[in-house]
Amino acid sequence: MRLNTSRDGEDLTRLLREDHRTFLTCLASLADPEQRDPRRRRGLLETLQVGLVAHARAEEAILREALDGVASLRVPIQVVCEQHALVERLLTELASAHPAGELWLAKVTVLFHVVRQQVEDEETLLFPALHDCGAARQRALAGRFLTERLQQLPVIDAELTSRRAESRASRRVA
Repeated sequence: MRLNTSRDGEDLTRLLREDHRTFLTCLASLADPEQRDPRRRRGLLETLQVGLVAHARAEEAILREALDGVASLRVPIQVVCEQHALVERLLTELASAHPAGELWLAKVTVLFHVVRQQVEDEETLLFPALHDCGAARQRALAGRFLTERLQQLPVIDAELTSRRAESRASRRVA
């Protein structure tokens, strides 16, 4: 999975849409019942988890900055933030489970549906307002989004490493 890292004249909504399509494609691969190799599933999930969480955290910061003054969007922005929290929780559950069997596949399918709905909500409710910010503002926001997403990567990686260590330690104790 590869996320866009370009800065030259980028439009924020285009960057976000590209990330969304990348995540949905990755989730579709994870949800494919023919994909049975647990190591491939685990690797794909870890890559998705880091990218999706970094995207969500950066996106929340940018949405709040860009649209905070728009009273009619306060609830939709909060809905998106709650969806992000749900996605992060589902990713954490999946990461601590063995990537095989019907339960794991069911959880991936739920995650796929939640992310798909979240993408639809963002692109339908919030993107028009971002577009109305104007081209120059969108380019500035795109640069800040890319910077914020990049800064989130080591933080998320450290969080995931810590969770994996805790999970291994609790399995040894049990």
